[in-house]
Amino acid sequence: MKIMVFCALLAGCGADVDAPSPTNAPMPATCPTLEELAPELLGLVRGARLPGIQALVRDQLTEAQITTLLDTLLRILRGLPAAERDALLALGHDPRPQQLLPTVADLLAFVAGDGQTGYRGEVIADVRRLLRTCDGERLFTALDRLLAAPALPRLLAALGDALALDIVQAVLNSDEPLALRRPGFTTLVCNLVASIVWPDFDVQADIIRPLSGITLLPFDEPPLATLLDALAELLSPEAGVLAPLADTVCCDVYGVSRCGALPADARPLPRDPVFTWLLYDLFTTGELDVTGLLTQVATLATDPTLIEALAPVAALLREVGADPDLRTGLVALLATALQDDIARQVLPELVLLLRTAALPELLAVADALLNGCEVR
Repeated sequence: MKIMVFCALLAGCGADVDAPSPTNAPMPATCPTLEELAPELLGLVRGARLPGIQALVRDQLTEAQITTLLDTLLRILRGLPAAERDALLALGHDPRPQQLLPTVADLLAFVAGDGQTGYRGEVIADVRRLLRTCDGERLFTALDRLLAAPALPRLLAALGDALALDIVQAVLNSDEPLALRRPGFTTLVCNLVASIVWPDFDVQADIIRPLSGITLLPFDEPPLATLLDALAELLSPEAGVLAPLADTVCCDVYGVSRCGALPADARPLPRDPVFTWLLYDLFTTGELDVTGLLTQVATLATDPTLIEALAPVAALLREVGADPDLRTGLVALLATALQDDIARQVLPELVLLLRTAALPELLAVADALLNGCEVR
């Protein structure tokens, strides 16, 4: 494609898309226009409500970067079996995954604030560091296997139920002498997470036993007992999550892409545990309905028809994880977008896109392109 449709939508530079057409492509007269495919997104652009994203596409990203990235994504989509590709594109019209978009928007807004107040720049900077430092293949593998793990819905549901317990909130965030508060929570989480990188890691010895030392909490009863059982299953060797997750932790904590490169005398990087602090704030501030959020995600994750519908997303993740050129392009794009001055503008605008119909509209644009249309 000479001029990409995203450039056309977001930077106002035209919409002449000349992707190769399959032999069964519809005649141009039957193809919808951008106005028909993406009215809400065009309305946001014309109303000057996406200035940060427009500036990013127009001024920061080269046409070569955008072209390479989107050409690769379209190549991967074309490579999917027709049924999987159609199922993926049909998600834009499926109300169940769309129910999650406001949830994702709320989580992103929790980090992004309005770009100035509430903006957690230290978290954004650390995400950028991870993207630039870590082996993208391991990151995508960890995400793919985590999302596919049968124990994940039970863990999320149990975590939501546990956070709703008064005793858990009291241990996390009260003035009682035995309460953890943020320093104690940070020490506990950092010790537990750091333990998974060593070859002799054992869920029972390194996670469940230390947690059970918090005698104020009823770990032998649901939902905490359910939470620990699901965690043990998730991190078991059979689940396939532990190895790529450990490599991701090694990157975050020690700055090496794989735990196999970790020396015996390794020391953690001199950095604040900003992700742990973010979790603590998420669990205790009450700014988000975390219990409701986790329950919603867990419920959707156990819907067998939705799991089947989302299977192409997992296939796409695996393709991205296995393609070094695409990973490199994605990392370069994201590293640019997450520069502090750019992220302050772009992230609140992404929240806006998630809260509108813009993302399903983009899937409709992709569907038209894959069917050989010239979107104008």
